Amino acid sequence: GECVMQAGFTPCRSLDLGLGDYKDFRFGQGYSIESSKTFKAFRAIVRPSTKIQHLANNVIRSIGGRFNACHVRRSDFTTKCKLVPTHCEEWGLDAVMASAEVIIARIVSLPEPGLPLFVATDDPDWVM
Repeated sequence: GECVMQAGFTPCRSLDLGLGDYKDFRFGQGYSIESSKTFKAFRAIVRPSTKIQHLANNVIRSIGGRFNACHVRRSDFTTKCKLVPTHCEEWGLDAVMASAEVIIARIVSLPEPGLPLFVATDDPDWVM
């Protein structure tokens, strides 16, 4: 796909947390915030509430603790962000706003694609 600048977008401001640029769309198995040195200080400061931790632990226990997850975030890039063309030029459109085919191909290519899949999204109509 190609990037198209559309009128009416509000520019996005980046917040540099010192984590470096995210340039790899692959996520899930083999990657854990719990074990990442990069996120250790972040996790010490930013933590879910006790209620959210309890709910998340219940879900993880109910599925046996192993799962794949996918975060499909679309509205920022389709309605608000003037930076999409900049990121598309640098990383490619699929790194910014992947098509359904690309997302499915990446999920299928995971080492254990048969594990339960949890999808977090700001656009459930598009995901469904």
